[in-house]
Amino acid sequence: MHALRLALVVLASTCVLPAVAAPPPVGAFTAFPRYDSLAISPSGKRLAFTQRDGETHLLTVVEYPTMKSLKTFRFGDRIDVENVQWVDDGRLLLQPERLMPELESYKFPTGEIIGVSVETGKTDLLWSFANGMRAQESLAAKKDQSTAPARILAMQSGTAGEVLIHTLGSPINKVFSSVYRMNAQTGHLTGMGASPVVETGRFVTGAGKRVALYAGAGTHNETMVYFMPEHRSPGAAEWIKQLTVAADEGGFIPIAWTGKGEDYYALDSRGAATLGVTVWNAESNTQRLLFRHPEADLTSVSYDPSGLPWVFGGTDHVPVYWYPDPEHPLARMHRQLVQQLPNHYVDVVSQTDDMTVAVVQITAADRPPAFLIVDVRSAKPLQLMATYPDLKAGEMAPVRPIEFSARDGLKIRGYVTTPRGPDGKPGRKLPTVVMVHGGPFGPRDDYRYDFLRQLLASRGYAVLQVNFRGSGGRGPVFERAGYGKWGHEMQDDVTDGLRWAIQEGVADADRVCIFGGSYGAYAALTGAFREPGLFKCAIGEAGVYDLPLLFEKGDIQMFSRGVAYLKDAIGQDKEDLRSRSPVYNAKAIRAKVLLMHGANDMRAPLAHAQRMRDALTEAGNPPEWLLEKGEEHGFFNPAHRVEAYGKVLDFLDRNIGH
Repeated sequence: MHALRLALVVLASTCVLPAVAAPPPVGAFTAFPRYDSLAISPSGKRLAFTQRDGETHLLTVVEYPTMKSLKTFRFGDRIDVENVQWVDDGRLLLQPERLMPELESYKFPTGEIIGVSVETGKTDLLWSFANGMRAQESLAAKKDQSTAPARILAMQSGTAGEVLIHTLGSPINKVFSSVYRMNAQTGHLTGMGASPVVETGRFVTGAGKRVALYAGAGTHNETMVYFMPEHRSPGAAEWIKQLTVAADEGGFIPIAWTGKGEDYYALDSRGAATLGVTVWNAESNTQRLLFRHPEADLTSVSYDPSGLPWVFGGTDHVPVYWYPDPEHPLARMHRQLVQQLPNHYVDVVSQTDDMTVAVVQITAADRPPAFLIVDVRSAKPLQLMATYPDLKAGEMAPVRPIEFSARDGLKIRGYVTTPRGPDGKPGRKLPTVVMVHGGPFGPRDDYRYDFLRQLLASRGYAVLQVNFRGSGGRGPVFERAGYGKWGHEMQDDVTDGLRWAIQEGVADADRVCIFGGSYGAYAALTGAFREPGLFKCAIGEAGVYDLPLLFEKGDIQMFSRGVAYLKDAIGQDKEDLRSRSPVYNAKAIRAKVLLMHGANDMRAPLAHAQRMRDALTEAGNPPEWLLEKGEEHGFFNPAHRVEAYGKVLDFLDRNIGH
């Protein structure tokens, strides 16, 4: 397609009003994307992308721009490619996810690193880790199991043909994290240093790609930042602890070397309203602020091929960006794309070494994600690859950012998704689903494409999403305001949002259901017992319903800092926890209930859902029930997803539908 014509199609598609037609099937929304990842080779002559063929994950390499296929790698139905990066035009490094033996669909990142030759089709297992799992099929020649899983830290190590990898420490096994230079052809390792503590953290390299910083969490969830000077005096300690930040003091995240002395970019919210960009000097432990948005945390960062950050991003209702150097070639291109695609997330996911061609992923609340291959100098799209070809941007429901005052005066934000009526305008007094996000501390609903809100809207439901206190993205004070407030102020924020939607004429007060997953499922059932007159039905997916049980079962309480987190986040008085738990308040629930759970859920063990089901049954309100064997914390098998969300639509239709 001609570049100019393609650009006009891409930029104008959100303006097309939908024709009156049957909505896409459930499977079109719940399907995995056609393309999971897309990476361009250092010279720009080849593309590598991952896609699905039924249950099988494929890695395909093509010439660019002819798109002539060069090689396709099949890894079977038990392995997905979780990360793919080019070493050079002939070699790739992959990181896989494997299907765990006891699960049917959830694949887990194993910490392996695999080398792939495009010319020969040969795969080499460069780093392997089993972590006590049952024996898995091998992708390549046998290799001794390593003591810890690893991740790629940087594709540039300062030595040609080598990359930096880091292992993940384990406080349970007392294993320290380490950094190595790895030969991308042979897997040969050169040690670069180990972490000062066993808690898993973040390494940052300095001049010459030396290991310079390590930031990790302590047993009380404090952040500890260590510095390794380039020139240490004889006998001096290898690591110097330069900074300790208590959990309630805000956040401090070292990001990358600035290219000057011992100055490093960091995200810092200590004593501030939001997470901003600073330059932190590791020798003097001093910092200077570069940019802070008054309302939004800057949480995303993109790097150029040298490892230099060129853009930071956050969400203030819609995406916001800040550029350390506005004249950086990727920054110039990005600014033009953002101007042409207002309110879109524009993420550069890959670029050539000379930064003349980039792979960009775009998405917005009313646009399913798509990949663009872009000429950097002109910011013109050269190729479009839709990840959800059966869903069209012009057919998606509009999503509107909202803000209202909670009952105590705190400003709360969120989003309303409203199906269009026959006249093309947003509908009024609609059956409404209050959809509560999980987490709860840190995650948030944002302006990216959300398949579930669009699925519900396609069936005529308005969707209300509230970023209650405790949600991420608005600074440490707002997030900490939710601590200890499960079932109280956090729940009130959701209720107040619904009352706002009713008053605004969006929601029909007599047709409201509340729905959530994980913490969101807790909030759904808590809303049902605290506000029995508001909700006609409630849906919980992978939910936590018995707060005292969090201290006894699940993966959070397995770690000392997990227990510290629970004590801080929800409290530890058992009677108080019971008073805020849906299991012990089932008699107050009048709403019809649907419970959905995975049999192998470790975050919210099945006992939560079983206790909730039994309590509702004993109260004379037996719930509808969906248990998926082989699933973990959520539904990952495509067939299970169609079944689960088809059941949700049927349940809604019978309780609040037209």
